[in-house]
Amino acid sequence: MQSPDNIYSLPRRVSIDALLLSSALVCAWLEAMLPVSPLPGFKLGLPNLVVMIAAAIVSRRDAFVIQLSRIIIIAFLFGNAAGFLFSLAGGLLSTIVISLLVTRRRLISFVGISILSAAAHNTGQVIAACILLGSSVLGMYSWLLILSIPTGVVTGVVAELIVSRLKPENKFSDTSPVASSQNIDVCHKTSTYKENK
Repeated sequence: MQSPDNIYSLPRRVSIDALLLSSALVCAWLEAMLPVSPLPGFKLGLPNLVVMIAAAIVSRRDAFVIQLSRIIIIAFLFGNAAGFLFSLAGGLLSTIVISLLVTRRRLISFVGISILSAAAHNTGQVIAACILLGSSVLGMYSWLLILSIPTGVVTGVVAELIVSRLKPENKFSDTSPVASSQNIDVCHKTSTYKENK
């Protein structure tokens, strides 16, 4: 299923984006509350789950807006300059991967997209860490890539379940077949009424 770019009216897109952004913020907060992390900088990738859903049911542009807004808000509320740079590098790189792959769902599943976006997120964070802290952090990179697999599988399966139930082209689109047939029927009745009148 391809990303349904521009199928929503503007008010509907704004309300859906607001709902997804609030969900991403809650997911980021839950991640921050986890007491134990196997490696410094390791995250489950719960906000990326929301970004994948946004790219699939709204548009890739909205996914970027949600990701960037989430990073900025979290940095102001809970983070610092270094944390902001890590999140920005990882978040934007993972969103680029999601945007490139979400329209190729016939070739790659959400699980594959999730694993690759998780690996991209960790890659972006390691690049930012190397810039700020030096190459000593490269020792963790291989372990972060390995951990991308189980976390990507979990978030990918959840994204698949959610998106398959939303089916935006049938339930939410103003240009859905049901809506189109109803509009045609209304137009036909209106024209018939004017002719009889």
